[in-house]
Amino acid sequence: MKKHYDLGHDPVLKIFVGYAIPAIMGMVVMSVASIVDGFFVGRYVGPEGLAAVNLTMPLLHVMVALAVMFVVGGSTYTAIELGAKRLHNAANGFTVTLILVSGLSLGSTLIGYLFLPQLVSLLGADEATTPLLREYLYYLLPFMVSFLLAYGLDTFVRRDGWPAYSVACVSIGSALNILLDYLMVGVWGMGLKGAAIATGLAQTLSMLLLCIHFVIHNTSFKLVRPNFHWKMIKDMLYNGSSELLATASFGLVGFLYNRIIMARLGATGVAAYAVVLYAASIGMWVIYGVADAVGPGVSFNFGARQKHRILAFLRLALITSIAIGVVWFVILNLFHEPLARLFTKDADSVAGLASEVVRYYSPAFLVMGVNIILAAYFTALSMARQSLMVSLSRTLIVISAALIVLPKIFGDVGIWLAAPVTEGVTLFLSLWLLRQCRLDHLDGEVAYHHEHVHVACSGRPKLDVE
Repeated sequence: MKKHYDLGHDPVLKIFVGYAIPAIMGMVVMSVASIVDGFFVGRYVGPEGLAAVNLTMPLLHVMVALAVMFVVGGSTYTAIELGAKRLHNAANGFTVTLILVSGLSLGSTLIGYLFLPQLVSLLGADEATTPLLREYLYYLLPFMVSFLLAYGLDTFVRRDGWPAYSVACVSIGSALNILLDYLMVGVWGMGLKGAAIATGLAQTLSMLLLCIHFVIHNTSFKLVRPNFHWKMIKDMLYNGSSELLATASFGLVGFLYNRIIMARLGATGVAAYAVVLYAASIGMWVIYGVADAVGPGVSFNFGARQKHRILAFLRLALITSIAIGVVWFVILNLFHEPLARLFTKDADSVAGLASEVVRYYSPAFLVMGVNIILAAYFTALSMARQSLMVSLSRTLIVISAALIVLPKIFGDVGIWLAAPVTEGVTLFLSLWLLRQCRLDHLDGEVAYHHEHVHVACSGRPKLDVE
């Protein structure tokens, strides 16, 4: 379990593999837990239950968006400060980030309960899914603090150089989720109430295990008396803004998907789309795991002004993500029918439609990895504007336009073509932005005595040391 990496001196390949494998394992474990959740809901509650859970997703994405902004912005800030040897600044950024995430998650829970009926109606539930959606949200909302703090703590544990411990905590929580799904949904017949409680308790366990890291290990992140100075928070907000908008946009696009599908195909179409998301989630989250392996090394070495190490991390991540995308494209096309039927019982219409959707959706994997990696790379360099452009292209702007235009041209097939078309268009944008990015100014010298490192981006990143 004791596997700590020196981000500034250990071989890049060793660090990348050491971070990527646990990150991928963690993402796969979480996606498997989500798939098992969908399996029990689809089998024991039915297509309406599966549709209700999918209708919840846009709301949850919007609710966590602010917390994600602080976690990404705060962890990038602290990693750069660690690379520049400003340990007190890193500890203060860590403390402030956790306080802000806790406050935001409690606020999200309160708002969710105050406007629960209105939210259920807004999410587009029909007569069959309304009571199911209300039940699922009612029992899930109390666990928002666990969800968001587990995400934040996991990010800091990995940035602290302990990726294996991180994946162990996530894996134990996911194993509990699977066990509780089996008992609460499959054996005790608690329906969506059981699914929500199982997920929430699993996240709570992961959060508690992650907290232990900061007690038993020699960590770079210490809780200190917080100093909420505006410049630090502004930099955190700026750098995390791309993730905020990407997360919120993902939820808004999910809302748009659900609305369009519900209007054209009804609950059966929403259930089929949910099945596709479950089937695609493993490949997608594996790529996100690779992206997570980029951030710590790039941010630390940017603070340490090591250009050659930054570019080495990027090359490894791009090669790996492209290979994963190709493999998952092949898997989806070879096994789309059994994957679709895994989540349904005596529902040929849902399974048949999901099988058709997978074939049109799967080409997105051929280029998705490059876009995800480059967005993470820009964020790690504090290039929030560039990261935001990539993220908004694939999660809001291009995808929304595609969802509006393509169904008018190709009918229902146009809905499923929106994802690969969006990833293709975004690829051109991502590569153009990468070409504009230069790191020639990095000279390998660290300014230890300065207070803060800020990155200003107008085509190329630079260190603005104050």
